[in-house]
Amino acid sequence: MNAIYYNRVENKIKLLPFSEAFSLRCAYVLSKYITITGNSYLYICFEKIFENAKLELKLKVLQGEAKHENDELNSLFSRISETIKMHRKIKHPTPRDILFLKKIEKTVDLFWKEYMEANLKKFAKFGLSQLEVFLASNEIKVMSVSVENPESDKDVYVPTSKILMLDFEDLEMKHFFFLPSIFFEDEYFGQFLPEELPLYYEPVFSFPNIIGFEADELKSLKLSCLNEALPFWDKFGVWYDACGEEQTDKSKQIFYDEVFPLTKNLNEKLNDSSFFKRHYHNSPIEIKYEVVMGEIPLQTIWAFYDKLGIIPDETKEELNTFRNNDLYKNKRIPFIANLVDITNILQVDKISEEIENESIVPPSRKTLNID
Repeated sequence: MNAIYYNRVENKIKLLPFSEAFSLRCAYVLSKYITITGNSYLYICFEKIFENAKLELKLKVLQGEAKHENDELNSLFSRISETIKMHRKIKHPTPRDILFLKKIEKTVDLFWKEYMEANLKKFAKFGLSQLEVFLASNEIKVMSVSVENPESDKDVYVPTSKILMLDFEDLEMKHFFFLPSIFFEDEYFGQFLPEELPLYYEPVFSFPNIIGFEADELKSLKLSCLNEALPFWDKFGVWYDACGEEQTDKSKQIFYDEVFPLTKNLNEKLNDSSFFKRHYHNSPIEIKYEVVMGEIPLQTIWAFYDKLGIIPDETKEELNTFRNNDLYKNKRIPFIANLVDITNILQVDKISEEIENESIVPPSRKTLNID
């Protein structure tokens, strides 16, 4: 039972990192395995990825971020970049040249330090940076997709189309998609054709806002419910195989007769845990977020991510060649998704609103002093 969470970091993306952090936490607790794919894991590993960044990379990142936020800063970084390129071409730099370059690097580091501190603070609020320990221990795996060519299968990369088609060599693994709550918003769910809608789905788990849970708490929570999770994971596999057959009545019966009762046992154990009770005790309002499970056509997953705007054009072209293929046209899979009760939206932590309104580009200096 491997939950796949797919997302790409794009300017037009509507999925807030706050929502992503909640989904990843739920998926980690509920699933035997979890795999992040796309490139949103950059948020989680932000500090580790950039801790040894070279001068040119720092400038590239700063300039890329400022490009969308601040024309003056973007122009400044461009001039610095061109200056560095010219100095790099000097075959025999004088001590004055070397000193000048060091002054530039020191100045860029001031921007970089401010940028890193602001973003690390932001990602900690999202609840994403706390998950890095799971990636380091391989408890959450990353399926790498090339940013330049999302259909590349060279080196460690997996083509995005193969991920969305669940076309993997390890056929024994039960891969499914863990979807964010935005899936059920009318902009997406309300636009699906009747044949694209889930065949059935039910609320099966309820969670508090576990954004504040640290990694060790999530791990302890998962371990404390292992006795209830094991039979659920096992029966999930039986149901998964039935979803791949043509008899929809059979898979539906297995879900309601065999899987559904086990989800109730696991949900009761989760909500009886000291972690959940402590959260509810410390929270002024007891809010529960429902997690649903059901059976869905695979191509509905494609339609959702396409409407969300995160399927690259190269991948769309590849998927289109398989849309009329009987194997993928009629394929059905289990899915799990967050379902946010609309009555609770106004009561959710204000942190999500604050984060949404903040700029992700913190550098405030607009002058360069290297005299």
